[in-house]
Order: sequence, then structure tokens, then C-alpha cells
Amino acid sequence: MPKKLKKSKLKKKASVPVPDPTEEPQTDQEILSNPAPGQQSDQGIMKKKKKKQQKLTKEEKKLAKLEKASKEFQSNTDEYERFLDRMDVWLKDHHRLAMEIFTAYDMSGRGILSSEDFQLGMKDLGIPCVEVQLHILTKLLDHNNNGSIDYVELGTGLQKARFQDSKAAYADEGEDLDEGNKGEDGTEEERDPTEEIESVLEFTKEKLEPCAVCQLGLWKPLQTDRRFIFVKLRLITFDNVKSHPGHFEEVVRSSIKVYGLIKRIREYVGIESTKLKIFKDKTCSQQSFLPPGQSLEECGFAGGPRQSPYLATLYYDYTVDFHDSPIVNCDHYFGFRGQ
Repeated sequence: MPKKLKKSKLKKKASVPVPDPTEEPQTDQEILSNPAPGQQSDQGIMKKKKKKQQKLTKEEKKLAKLEKASKEFQSNTDEYERFLDRMDVWLKDHHRLAMEIFTAYDMSGRGILSSEDFQLGMKDLGIPCVEVQLHILTKLLDHNNNGSIDYVELGTGLQKARFQDSKAAYADEGEDLDEGNKGEDGTEEERDPTEEIESVLEFTKEKLEPCAVCQLGLWKPLQTDRRFIFVKLRLITFDNVKSHPGHFEEVVRSSIKVYGLIKRIREYVGIESTKLKIFKDKTCSQQSFLPPGQSLEECGFAGGPRQSPYLATLYYDYTVDFHDSPIVNCDHYFGFRGQ
């Protein structure tokens, strides 16, 4: 029996690992990375902690859904353009009513409201759009991306917002083209003028739609290239004032008549005078006067594409119509005194 006890003690002693003097001692980092069996490593704990993400609030979740729905709606170009046209007309028609409502909310009198107040005001006016479309409209009118909207400029509709949006898209396309012309080192590659340019002309034959009665081909009207002008209209009397209700901006076609501009000034500012004139500069001379019967293109303003329209600043002035009073002109009382 005592011999068996000695053997068991020897077995227990043999189970204890004996360190090898030739091996280098383990560092603290290796000990942590190779824990004893049954113990959890710190690296696994750190990975689990990294996987945990911050929970979004209800407002953040709602905003994320609106942004996703906005991108899906804007991806349909035709429907998105129809929506912008409809909102442009609606804002111009309800500009004065919106001014009355927003002026009551604007305590500072600067003509600026927050995005939340603007959306509430639009809902009170009964704007014909859903919540996603109202979110897109608010972002378009927030030119500085600071959550504030200038409600004084609503009379111009979405012309300015569309111009800035198309200008940004046009600039992005230009940057992509510039990056495509750059070499591996970042510098622009010089093209050899002697290189042959491949012909890109395609010979196509026009297909005419046949008439339902005589089966002859019907000619379509000539499609002219539409040109646009970004016009800044300023009232000469208050030209030194930076922001005045008489100053506004609008994108128009180059084929518009000067009389059409006069009509838009009357609608926007509310001037009822029949003696309203538009000039090229502030001199108000006969040389700078724009005849109402001519178009802007005929007056020397060459338009540009819709993405980057031609910029022009025009000045207008008017005189108040004065009609003599019929009571003052009546000589009945003067004649009565003479008798």
C-alpha cells in the first residue's frame, strides 16, 4: 500500500509543467492573447464592444426614412420634374398669402424662418404634396443648408433653387471630366494635336408619321434650341438697398418679350402703373431703354443652356399715374358764386 501512494504522488508531480530554460519568457501581451483554458480573452470582449452601435432616436430614424424615400422619388426624373413644375406654379400663386402668414411668425422681421416653421406654414396653406415631397421642397429652398428659409423669395418659385441645383450638378460633371483628363501623377495630360479624331457622325433618315386619311408623311414643326437667361430685376430708386421687395430674380427664356417682363414685375411687386420701363443700366437714358415689343435676344442678351443660363441685371422704374380730380375741375360752384 505505501508503494502505491508514492506512485500517485509521482504522477501528480509529473502533471505540473516544467518550464524550459531554453524558451524565452512570455510577455504580458502574449499572456493576455493566450489565456488559460476556461478563461475568456480580452480581445473577444473588445470585439463584442465594437459591434455594439448607438441606438438612433425616433427623429433620426424618421429623418433617415425621409432621406431614403426622397432619393427614390428623385430617381424618377420625369415625375420629379413634373413635381417641381407644379410646386413652382403653386408657390407663385400663393406667395402673398404665405407672406401674410409667415410675417406673423417672424418676430425678428428678417424674413427668415426655420425649416420646421416653414413646413407647418405650408401645411396650413394646404400645399398639394405628401410629407416626402415637402421634405424635398424644404431642402431645395434651404440654399445655405443651415435649416433656415427666406420666405420673401418664395415669389420667384423654384427658379433660383433649380438654377443652383443644376449648377452644382453641372460643376460635378465638369470635375469628373477634369479628373478623366488627368494622368497617373495628377497632372493633366497634353493631347497631341496631330492625333486623328475619329468620326462620330451618324447618317440617319427621318421617319415621318403617316396621315390617317391620305397616308402622306406629316412634317413636324422645327424644334428651336431653347436658351435661358438668369435675370436680376432691380428697382432703380432703391438700388442701394441690398434686400428690397422690389428686387427679385427669375430664370426666363431669351425669346421672352420685354412686355412679358413688365407683366411679371407687376405680378410680383404689385405695381398698377401703366408707365413702367426697363433699362439696361441705371442711367435711364434712351440708349439703355428696352422696347416692349422686342425680345431679350433681340435686345442683345444671348441666352445659355438651362444648366448654366446667361446672367443679366436689368433695372426698372415707373411713374405714378395722376388723374385730375373731377371735383376740382368742376366749375359749378364757381359759376354759382358769380351769380
